[in-house]
Amino acid sequence: RPVTSITAICRSAGSRRNASTIRSRSRANPSAARWLSVLSSTYTRLSEGWLSRRIGKYGHANAATNNTAVDLIRRYRRSDREAARILFVMNAAAFDAVIGCFDAKYFYWFIRPPQADPGITLPIGLPPHPSYPSAHSCVSGASFEVLSRAFPSERQQMAALADEASLSRLYAGIHYRFDMTA
Repeated sequence: RPVTSITAICRSAGSRRNASTIRSRSRANPSAARWLSVLSSTYTRLSEGWLSRRIGKYGHANAATNNTAVDLIRRYRRSDREAARILFVMNAAAFDAVIGCFDAKYFYWFIRPPQADPGITLPIGLPPHPSYPSAHSCVSGASFEVLSRAFPSERQQMAALADEASLSRLYAGIHYRFDMTA
């Protein structure tokens, strides 16, 4: 049965495994090697894609969400006043999400997948803070929720972008699936 979406690929591969782990376990099965190389490149492309959307050394999902907001504001020809309000509310929600997220991170102190299994290799650097909950998911989720309320006709696209932002960290191997749903 063909797999049609990256979410389905991840689910079929197992929620706690990244491409490196899957690849190492499948060397005995050559027919799976080609599929796993596609899977690995998809994981890497998605995780590095969200990484490259950052601005500055310490930027986060705010750059991607601000760019998305500006594009929507232009497309829907919102006034300067409406644009300022949308951007303010979105960024305020993102900053509030960061505060709540890091409060939870340092309450639970949950280790990251490569710390639990040294065999997991990462396409991006390991963040120097606990895993749970995913800060990327918190910021992206809050930001895209504000945008989906400001642009109701874009709700599905905003939900898909928030999911993609969360999955990028799972695929990069720095989060567990439950980190994204906190």
